Amino acid sequence: MLRFIFFIFFIFFSTSSFSEGSREFSGLAGYLDELKVVVQTDDGQLSLSNIDCSNKKITHAYIISYNKVSTVSRKSINSFCINKNNLSLLAKLGHYKDIYNFYNENPDIYDVVSYSHLWMPFKYLSYSIEYIINKIKKNLDISWGWTVIFFSILVNFTLYPVNILVDKIQENVNLISSKLKPTLKEIKRNYDGEDAHNKIMQEYRINGVTPFYTLKPMLGLFVKIPILISIFNVLAQMPQFHSQSFAWFDDLAYPDAIFLLATNVPFLGQDFNLLPVFMTLIAILSAFFYNNQYLTEYETKIAKTKLYIIALLFLVVFYPFPAVMVLYWTMANILHFSNTIIKGIVGR
Repeated sequence: MLRFIFFIFFIFFSTSSFSEGSREFSGLAGYLDELKVVVQTDDGQLSLSNIDCSNKKITHAYIISYNKVSTVSRKSINSFCINKNNLSLLAKLGHYKDIYNFYNENPDIYDVVSYSHLWMPFKYLSYSIEYIINKIKKNLDISWGWTVIFFSILVNFTLYPVNILVDKIQENVNLISSKLKPTLKEIKRNYDGEDAHNKIMQEYRINGVTPFYTLKPMLGLFVKIPILISIFNVLAQMPQFHSQSFAWFDDLAYPDAIFLLATNVPFLGQDFNLLPVFMTLIAILSAFFYNNQYLTEYETKIAKTKLYIIALLFLVVFYPFPAVMVLYWTMANILHFSNTIIKGIVGR
């Protein structure tokens, strides 16, 4: 259930796409397909806003795309205002610079732009996550790819107590459900209307639960979802991942395309991205070894089928994502698979 809700969350953030040359991706980084503009006034103030042609105090504008920044002068802004051109044309009138180098030289502009679309608590959480990622990179002196892997391990171990608590709650829910199911089935067969309702509510009271007891495991979402939202925003936005190779990836900021397919595949495109496929195989393996002692053989088969479907849906959603985001989730899937195997061995 938790993974299904998280999948819905990703669908919500996958409605837009960004393209640069022949490479394209969508998803959480999709908000970047619209150019961001930071304007600077003659008193040195910076603000993230559209260019106001009536504001004569603007001295510069910084037009920011996913991987580069164009610094535009007042003269070019005047031309833009007179001709009513779009921002892409205005950007071409400026001086381009790689976004990573630009932010290194202008940290105050990065502070204005970064995570500006997020709700304030998520914004500060994103800053904290970015700080941790940078600390891991600096202290361990490793590549950015290994940094993301270590960060994924750190997050999963940090959230492990939450997962344990959710698992225990889910086990209790499954136990109660297995007790109630035969009785409720019998009631529905022998009673209807108000009589059936009263009998069912009586059974809930006897077992000390409400009709909403199955929703208890979702409490873990209140902890995990804000963290995951912030993590994927950080991975989508940190300029440090640009032009960073790892394993077979040429650039962590783009999908790990290794060759072109003979034809365009619906929902996936023409590039063959290996990492999302590997991520999906790990998820399918976890589903294959899934077992719950409180479910019947038929119910277990249904649960596994749902997990297979969710794994395939995740493939479609993650397929065009930057490699750094898929790398994080692949490592999380590996840890989840390991936990599934360990639980299976211990439970025998």
